[in-house]
Amino acid sequence: MQPTTTRLTIRSSLALYTVFCAVAFVAGSVFAVFVLQFTWIGAVATSLVGVLLAATALGQGLFTTVELGDDWVRLRSPFKRVSIARQDVAAVNLWMATPFEESKPLWYQAATLQIVLHTGRRIGLGMLHASLLKAIAARLGPA
Repeated sequence: MQPTTTRLTIRSSLALYTVFCAVAFVAGSVFAVFVLQFTWIGAVATSLVGVLLAATALGQGLFTTVELGDDWVRLRSPFKRVSIARQDVAAVNLWMATPFEESKPLWYQAATLQIVLHTGRRIGLGMLHASLLKAIAARLGPA
């Protein structure tokens, strides 16, 4: 039987990156010019460094692409990639505020997924669609 792979792009995470970077750059530049009295060139350079550091920190846990295999999951952000196989997982805990979270609008959904690996590493996922968290839990949970 042919293995199946599903690749999903999370547009809300991409939008969050874009908006965050634009707002941080403008706010940082204005702050540096008017409060710290930097030159425009110094303000832009400082803002770019700050945006890069903040985006890197944001990219450690905000995933923009999810690939679902038969018994594995790959999570990607602009700065990080995590691959999790079913045999590496010790426990999967899916919490949903109500049994019908998937039917709610995205901004009103309350669901988190905690994955504990045999090595002791814990991976917490939130800010994703409840249906996607449920699919990840089904791929990584007990067979």
